[in-house]
Amino acid sequence: MKQYTLNHTTPAALRDGSAWQAAPELEIACYPWDETGYRPRTTARLVWLDDRLAVRFRTRERALRAEARGICPVVCEDSAVELFLMPVPGPGARYLNFEMNALCAMYLGAGTGRADNVLLKEEDPLQFQARSEISPAPGGYDWQLTYELPLAYLARYTDLRALAAGARMRANLYKIAEKGPLPHFGCWSPIDWPKPDFHRPEFFGELVLG
Repeated sequence: MKQYTLNHTTPAALRDGSAWQAAPELEIACYPWDETGYRPRTTARLVWLDDRLAVRFRTRERALRAEARGICPVVCEDSAVELFLMPVPGPGARYLNFEMNALCAMYLGAGTGRADNVLLKEEDPLQFQARSEISPAPGGYDWQLTYELPLAYLARYTDLRALAAGARMRANLYKIAEKGPLPHFGCWSPIDWPKPDFHRPEFFGELVLG
């Protein structure tokens, strides 16, 4: 099982960027359904504070599709990055899916699998403090997405009540674009399934709060 340890940090370290410099990097490097050979290099860093998790993705794209806007559109058709997080693992436990494109359009869901995954349309997107940075790069674009997941939000839909050192969560992280010139489906923790499906919690890796 893939495993990643999140550093504990402070609001000041988030603001000055030192939290991200110190955080270990994971790579979304598994493309189990690759048909085009296009595997954009995508990495992520995650940290935790007493009242939230913070996430930063970085990817280099040859072509950047960004059409969806607002909350709960179908962002997976765009160039998007996704975190599926199960804060309290266990039989029948819920996971939350956070799917965002380069315009910070976000698809928010919760469920135990694809069949019962529900949209969370009433959530205020401002609580996530999402911000995207896009810049030209050789052969395409560099894209960075940063956002925060408040403990209060996580607790509304799961049994999580506190963030503490030693806690273990389950998760997978993804890079996707279902449409556009270069469709692709990448994951951090490998998925052994015959067709593209990110709603497979049995293949989640482990996140440890360090």
